[in-house]
Amino acid sequence: MAAIRAGSRARKTKRAGAKKRASGSWKSVFLAALAETSNVTQSADRAHISPGHVYKTRRADPQFRQQWRAALCEGYDHLEMEVLRRLRAGDCNTADGGKFDFASSLRILSAHQAAVGAERARQNNYDEATVLAAINAKIAAFRRCKEAGAKPAAAILIEQSDAACR
Repeated sequence: MAAIRAGSRARKTKRAGAKKRASGSWKSVFLAALAETSNVTQSADRAHISPGHVYKTRRADPQFRQQWRAALCEGYDHLEMEVLRRLRAGDCNTADGGKFDFASSLRILSAHQAAVGAERARQNNYDEATVLAAINAKIAAFRRCKEAGAKPAAAILIEQSDAACR
């Protein structure tokens, strides 16, 4: 019986927390946090809303779904710029003294390149294939530099060719 009661209390606590939803302003708080973090759970926490409610709203509201995609695209832009900044500056440490995880960052960017490319194309009226080709070229340049034994910062110098890796 104690386990059932404990579980019941936990459910009641969650429901009570879910009722703490901000008024209609939660969307702007959530979207700003999503653009900053690219993390739905963290963004929902900042907006004082449950992630489930956020996903439900995304399914039901086409305008919010579009704003969500734009915020994620912005978040990936931030991540890409952060990786480039750290590579240029040789900044491999995080604020808490840990090591910045370049490999995971590049995997995330690679995994979402199609979605980001589609959103960039939509925002700028570019052909999706052109945007994807540009992203793929950047990733290929990073790989060529790595295979050539070049330092990671050398990959930043590559715009149209891989002359910096030779």
